[in-house]
Amino acid sequence: MNLDLDRMLEAIGKGQWSADDFDWASPVRGLDRLPAGERKRLGLLLLFTAGVERLGADAFRSHANQVADPRAKAIFELIALDEERHAAVEVRMAKRLGFRWKDLPWVARYSFRKTGHDLRDPAPGAQKFVHENISMLILLFELALDTVLIPAVKTRLGGDPLHEEVFRLLDRDESRHLTMDYWLLEQKGAGPQADVSGFPPDLRNNPLRLLSVLPLLLNFAFMTGVTVKLFTPEQIAAYWKRVEAVPRKSPHARNVPGYRNGERLFRWMMGFYPGFRKQYRPEMPLATAETV
Repeated sequence: MNLDLDRMLEAIGKGQWSADDFDWASPVRGLDRLPAGERKRLGLLLLFTAGVERLGADAFRSHANQVADPRAKAIFELIALDEERHAAVEVRMAKRLGFRWKDLPWVARYSFRKTGHDLRDPAPGAQKFVHENISMLILLFELALDTVLIPAVKTRLGGDPLHEEVFRLLDRDESRHLTMDYWLLEQKGAGPQADVSGFPPDLRNNPLRLLSVLPLLLNFAFMTGVTVKLFTPEQIAAYWKRVEAVPRKSPHARNVPGYRNGERLFRWMMGFYPGFRKQYRPEMPLATAETV
């Protein structure tokens, strides 16, 4: 994949903006027409998305620590700042709907905190493993954000001028992030592959680090229950269409073990959503107080 890193660095540098640019005290237009249950699901979805964006910032900093090109390092550092800013505005949008970070269940908040810590400070000897197997998930998360999560919010909160401008900036930033995701994936897929299929000995012998994955899976199970009534089969189909198109933009993507593992994980997680959810019906009350 040919990419002018100098132009990308310049564009992202000039495209920085601030969460403080907006009047967050202004009322949400049309909020009174939104049913209370849907408002809650949207508020929790925004908070969950903010948590994912913060993990994205940690993942992009992992990229910056691993790539050799100084321009790519600078780009990934700037993208990490983008992700932190995105999280900040999503938390503020949720607050406009009446929900704060503490409204996420304890397991969700804990899992984000614990997983973020493990991304920033991996177990001894696990830096390469974390980068190759965890950070490669960021492309799949970015595609989900761009195709499913943000559109689900846009559809229901459209028409509010503040939200419309925030979404415009988010969309612009995410398109650049995805370009760099494809670039990095192709760099890895087309180059020599390190053996990262197994757990590093120090990580394998530290069960507390491995157990930090379990709350994260519970977190996604919880959000599946919340979002199952927000996402449509068409949105899920659109998401998988983009995932299946990844090799067209990065022909060597599936040479990367971390990406292949992530694709399998996302296919399993997306099995909860419309078109598949009947098979998970008994488990849904464990993730949310609602039935499906």
